[in-house]
Amino acid sequence: MPFADVNGVTLFHDERGTGEPLLCVMGLASDHQAWALQLDAFAERFRTIVFDNRDVGASTICEEDYEIADLAADALALADHLELERFHLLGVSLGSCIAQRVHSPCPSASTP
Repeated sequence: MPFADVNGVTLFHDERGTGEPLLCVMGLASDHQAWALQLDAFAERFRTIVFDNRDVGASTICEEDYEIADLAADALALADHLELERFHLLGVSLGSCIAQRVHSPCPSASTP
């Protein structure tokens, strides 16, 4: 099983297909298997990467609190680990919030 050690956690990931990379971010409490019905179709066109967020599936179970920004940082770190210079990003449910944070990080509250 492929694992990536990133940001102090270990993330399980699975990869199928070839072509431009597509990183798929699942929602709350669902692991990579929730992409099963779409995975073959995605893999026909893309190098499709699905993974388990921290606290889900085969990834690290965390005792510390974390935020969406941490999950977004995990997704980016996984992309770096896989040497993805550019990639398509798809999120569902909480995964869409994570994807939005990856795409457009919010400034900190202290920034004017």
